[in-house]
Amino acid sequence: MIKKYMREDHQDMNHFFDVWHVAKGISKKLETASKKRDCGNIRPLIKSSVNHCYWVAASCGEDSELKVQKWSSLVQHVSNQHEHCEHELLNEERLWLKEGSRAHKLFREVVESRYLTRDVGKLSPLHQTYGFEMYHSVVNSFAPKNTNFFYPAMMASYPKGKKGTQAVVKPNKTAVTFDYVDILRINLCERRRQHPSYTQSNDDAHVSLGYCPRH
Repeated sequence: MIKKYMREDHQDMNHFFDVWHVAKGISKKLETASKKRDCGNIRPLIKSSVNHCYWVAASCGEDSELKVQKWSSLVQHVSNQHEHCEHELLNEERLWLKEGSRAHKLFREVVESRYLTRDVGKLSPLHQTYGFEMYHSVVNSFAPKNTNFFYPAMMASYPKGKKGTQAVVKPNKTAVTFDYVDILRINLCERRRQHPSYTQSNDDAHVSLGYCPRH
């Protein structure tokens, strides 16, 4: 694992985690918890919890202990206890979690998870990978990961004419017609007139096609 590799082989380097990936995991775990019985009140708090994760990473620099403390304060905040909060006085009505309730206990389990708090302490305070993720998202739209594309194939599939005047080759379906039946019938009669016997017709086909058709 990368964590073990950095911890054992690069102890002189600070290993930070991308906030987006950590926040995504938090969102999924809270969403799962909100689907349990009597825990629907967790769902409206998911977005603000993710925003809190970003704020923790941006406001604590490289102080791992402070990051964990600010993150853990979220448990008190969602139960309407704000003595340790840095925000202004909240006047509007909000739906809080009752302390000790099933929803609050599950929320606490997610926020104060030993693995999560360990990762929160390593959140990157500045550099994020969203630009890199966007680049790969664009690349994947032209070259999916499960398909091997060479450079010429990628160039050929690039939709240059999507918003311009240059046309893009694509199937153009038309209404079904059976005009070819009359053409085949005429050609068949003409060939029968030119080559009355099967032997003559077969020899002519061999000369025209370069091989003898199977029959």
